Amino acid sequence: IGNGVGISAFAPPNLLIGGTAAGAGNVISGNAGSGIALAAAPNALVQGNLIGTQKDGISPLGNGGSGVALGFQTGGAFGGGPDTIGGTVAGARNTIAFNGAAGIHAIVGFFGGSGSAGQGQHTILGNSIFSNGGLGIDLGGVGPNDTGDADGGINSGQNFPTITSVTNGGGNTAIAGTLNSNASTNYRIEFFANDAIDPSGFGEGQTFLGFVNVTTNASGNASFNASFPQIAAGKRVTSTATNANARPPSFQERPVSS
Repeated sequence: IGNGVGISAFAPPNLLIGGTAAGAGNVISGNAGSGIALAAAPNALVQGNLIGTQKDGISPLGNGGSGVALGFQTGGAFGGGPDTIGGTVAGARNTIAFNGAAGIHAIVGFFGGSGSAGQGQHTILGNSIFSNGGLGIDLGGVGPNDTGDADGGINSGQNFPTITSVTNGGGNTAIAGTLNSNASTNYRIEFFANDAIDPSGFGEGQTFLGFVNVTTNASGNASFNASFPQIAAGKRVTSTATNANARPPSFQERPVSS
């Protein structure tokens, strides 16, 4: 606690920070800069950590920068990614909260390197991300979705899901929406509940609700309907879309209607 950057790593392959076993995670908090800064660290895993909180996982002890800063250097022998923040197995979730900038910030040229944004691929799944100073997931800002998802950039410019309705009834919360992305492709759409409204409209991902799998048609379109135990009216629901090659975009936000 109290360093410039909590954990800084440049170019180590197969790095593990934390882990899924009980007690394997770290408290990475109270630093002047980012909690974790990774550059050119292929196949890194960041799992089971508390980043920006005290050891109870609730009380604030934020880092001054982003919770996790992801970047790479392309000069010489160094390349970028892929890496995984969180995961789908028990114990993989990181809590990333109360940091001064973004929860997770993916950038190019970190540590003075240079390169194309298309080289960065970051898998971000199942985390609890909230109360940060910037976006929950910042991949260079939030751009508009493009038809067919043909653009590039960090995480291949992955389109975000569009949530069309969130309604409560019968003890459940029903979430409906659509995704337009690459044609004939499988996606995992994750859903999160949030206490606070984010003025950006893209929010964060405080409490993981669950996920559904969808497959886009030949035009790149898919619809989804998910149901989870009822959450309180007034909360905000956010979602991300992930496949094996196109990792999550920023969160997209929708209020819960009673």
